[in-house]
Amino acid sequence: MSLSNTVLDPDRIILSLSKVTGVADRWMPRIKATVTYEYSPGIKRPPAHLTGRTVESVMMISQHEVQIADALGTFASSGTQYDQLQPLWVTTRDYLIPVSRYALASLEMKRKNDLSLTFRISGLAMISDAAKGATVYPFVKPVVKEFSQAQWTRLLSEMGYEDLWIFEVVKPSITPGDKFVQAQKLLEEAQYELPNGSPESVVAKCGQSLDLLLESFSKEDWDRIGRQVDSRSSGEASRWERVTKLREDVRALSQPGGDRGVSFEDARLCFLLTASTFSYLSKAAADALT
Repeated sequence: MSLSNTVLDPDRIILSLSKVTGVADRWMPRIKATVTYEYSPGIKRPPAHLTGRTVESVMMISQHEVQIADALGTFASSGTQYDQLQPLWVTTRDYLIPVSRYALASLEMKRKNDLSLTFRISGLAMISDAAKGATVYPFVKPVVKEFSQAQWTRLLSEMGYEDLWIFEVVKPSITPGDKFVQAQKLLEEAQYELPNGSPESVVAKCGQSLDLLLESFSKEDWDRIGRQVDSRSSGEASRWERVTKLREDVRALSQPGGDRGVSFEDARLCFLLTASTFSYLSKAAADALT
């Protein structure tokens, strides 16, 4: 058996991306890519009742993989699959490709409207025929998939992903010091841990993040921030008082849950409320302290 260093002739092996859908998962969303493999040995297709022994050559795929990349490089992979595929003319295979919420958030932050992703199908195929024996060919085919905004949004929905996982922090021009940076880092760690880590750890980091945010500014600075918020609420009760009460309620939510423990749903609610509060307060501080 020989090993060829050349990529298979595209007229002999035909690879196509048949379908792309999303699969929801509590810990790690997945993209399901359906790939169609077709082998064309150069003769007409035989009747359905005939076997592979009637053709001039046969192909066996011994390992195969699908990777997904954007303009910056590969961010998800199915991992190498070692089960054998023997396309007698046409066969399909589904690949479940885990995609971290961090990777999805990064794509969303970079995406304008539509999105272009490359699905890289690769592996090793062995072609056997009576004249040449068996030859192993590496193969690779990049398939560019264009997603409209509606198609991508639907795929995210199928994966159970929500844009509420993304939060924006505005750093005031008057540098508040290391505590602000630490507070932001803790909230980012909570976001990363939420789909995969301990719910108790997520809740604890949310509480610590809010505490550090409050310690980042002096009482005088917070008074200025409050006046700035209230200046946008003419004719109504103090908006800053309501924001302060909400922040205290969110902080109370991040207190230890006692013997009952903390569920994934508890941690998710705590993170979303904390991230929204942190984002609001950081923007208010940026407006008031500039």
